[in-house]
Amino acid sequence: MKIIVLILALTLTSCNSGINKDKSNNVSSKVEVISKKDIGYELTKQYCYVCHMPKSKESMIAPPLFRVKEHYKPSYPVKKDFIKAIVNWVQNPDEDKVMMPGAVRKFNLMPSQAHIPIDTLKLIAAYIFENEIERPRFHNGSMNRNRKRFGDNSITLDNGAKWKVGNKVFATVAKLQKMTESFESGSSSDYQEFGKKIFDSSKVILLDKENKGKIWEQLHNYFNNLEGDMHSLIGVNSVDEGELILQRIDRKLRSFNDYFEKG
Repeated sequence: MKIIVLILALTLTSCNSGINKDKSNNVSSKVEVISKKDIGYELTKQYCYVCHMPKSKESMIAPPLFRVKEHYKPSYPVKKDFIKAIVNWVQNPDEDKVMMPGAVRKFNLMPSQAHIPIDTLKLIAAYIFENEIERPRFHNGSMNRNRKRFGDNSITLDNGAKWKVGNKVFATVAKLQKMTESFESGSSSDYQEFGKKIFDSSKVILLDKENKGKIWEQLHNYFNNLEGDMHSLIGVNSVDEGELILQRIDRKLRSFNDYFEKG
């Protein structure tokens, strides 16, 4: 890291020589921005891509990095909050604060990266926040034509029939429906807190190891799209925006019985 900083300093010094003060400030500023982006990219490749940029679906051992960003940025739309959340997670992964329960259930908790210097982690998190993250080549978002659409994900019925799930799942969904229907607020902060509450209440379904196989896959597809709305609710900026998101969540929760039934 010291070597990278030294190279950056030398580059800025050489760029400043032989030009007037005003121009040197403009040029050095541009070089610094470009260099920070390049450094962030190189650090992300070095520390993250080995797990989070799989070459094939079969080789996946962690969620692709662009999906990590999709889950975190709606909840943490402010850069400093995003950086703090990412750094806190990779230093001490914990199911209680997981933002991607489906990924944790599929791949298990990631190992702690507390050995990486915190300044390096902050540069990586800043790069992820500020830049479009490339997708693995195999990830094209295609969908089987025989599947029913649900938001941005797809659910395959069980040979045309609803999937049979346990009482705990139905009790949890009923709880979520009641929470959503009874929620009242006059401030964006209330919506943010409610987003956290309803997300924490819903993720237990995906983390519950009693739900497995094809049933778990369909529950994952169903709740994965709901998670997006819940994350957006956590990062909401106004009451009007919060109410629109809450209405979407309510509609999706009420559609649960279209795909699942007690078994």
